[in-house]
Order: sequence, then C-alpha cells, then structure tokens
Amino acid sequence: MTGSRLRYSLDPAIGKPQEWSFSWMLMDDASFNSTCGFCGQSQQRITYEIMRDADRLWICQRCAGRYCVGGMRDEIVLPKETVRAQIHGLTARLKQRTCQNIIRTITAGAADQAFAPGAAL
Repeated sequence: MTGSRLRYSLDPAIGKPQEWSFSWMLMDDASFNSTCGFCGQSQQRITYEIMRDADRLWICQRCAGRYCVGGMRDEIVLPKETVRAQIHGLTARLKQRTCQNIIRTITAGAADQAFAPGAAL
C-alpha cells in the first residue's frame, strides 16, 4: 500500500507501561544506533531511560509520547501532566544543546568572518 507506515507494537514482556518510570536520563545518539526497548524500532536518535524495579530500558520518542510512563521526584509520584512537561522540557534542552554544538562546530571552522563568533548579526 502506498503511503502506509510500518506499525510497531509493544513487546509483551514489557507488561503494563504505567508500571515503568522515567529515570530522567536522555541519550542523543548521533549515529542512530539505538533501539527502542518497548517497540523494537531501530535507528533512534533520542531515547529515554525508563526503569521498573531493577530493569532498565531505553525507549524512543514515539513510545515516550504514546504510553503513560510514570515519573518520580524525591520519592513522590508525579501526575502524568507533570511527567510529560518534564520530558518535553528535557527533550527541548537536549535538542537546543545539540543545535548549539553544531553551530559552534560550523563557526569554528568557517573562514568567512560573518560566521566568526561574536560577529554582528
């Protein structure tokens, strides 16, 4: 079928997604070698660490948004809206940091003075 998307499903060994919690660790894999521990989708750039008891997995952005994974701060269970806001903020900061690093790399190697650090915009 033209335009159809490959569907990924939750691995049955995962159990209930709400039994898992974010550890608040994110990974930016520029080599796209990460695989989602929930759906098994490979070639992920940004993944989120989640935990359940002693188990730890890294999940993709799609699963982080699709499933109701919990979160805690200082041993207090957070409401799902707060968890989503925290994850959104962490993701935005990670993407901003990645962009800043790319800009620094480009401007450091640029021969054109217009791209030099401190140049007037």
